[in-house]
Amino acid sequence: MKPLFRPAKQSSPRQSLSARPQTAVLDVLTQPDLLALIAAYQAGTSRELARIFKKYRQQLHKPEYAMVNGGDASEFRCFVLFKLLSDGKTAGVHLLLREFPDGYSCPKMKAAADLYAIDAACRLGDLDVVKFLHEHHLGLCSQAAMDAAASSGSLSIVKYLHRHRDEGCTPLALAHAKRFGHIKIFNYLATHVATNETPIPEKSALTARDTVAATSDCTIQ
Repeated sequence: MKPLFRPAKQSSPRQSLSARPQTAVLDVLTQPDLLALIAAYQAGTSRELARIFKKYRQQLHKPEYAMVNGGDASEFRCFVLFKLLSDGKTAGVHLLLREFPDGYSCPKMKAAADLYAIDAACRLGDLDVVKFLHEHHLGLCSQAAMDAAASSGSLSIVKYLHRHRDEGCTPLALAHAKRFGHIKIFNYLATHVATNETPIPEKSALTARDTVAATSDCTIQ
């Protein structure tokens, strides 16, 4: 006599996994923020850059960065670039630009100082980064950029800013070039670059930049 009930067929664990809907994958692909985060790490992103991304993504919870669209990979990437410059992390800037030479769009931020990426690059004395920002229309620039270049002795940056931008400098540039013995820069400024009639104290200059950044897009055309 045949049995009334047949024992249930046991499937192997591998078969069970393959038959199961890939809900975890679908969950990831349907979450814009998470997908953008993963996309930001593509193209062979190094472990160090992934660590940098994670660090600055955590800062998006701060009120001054509430307007930054962390779900947009190009905007988040540019936010990281600006923050690295503002924090003086030259090695991180170079790593980011090496792994992502393009794909940046300016974020909107209430933190005005972070928007002045060209100023920050000049403070670091990095001409290649200054060129990158200018050529890609990323970040704001003020007279403090040339002032910083003159103070640190970066004649190549002073010349580049004079030839490609129109912010100029304040009398602090001449004063600092003379004080620190940068004679070539002093002579170049005296011959080629016009300055404001009245020096701008650093605190007042920062306040002025804050006012501009609060009402302007950080992209310079």
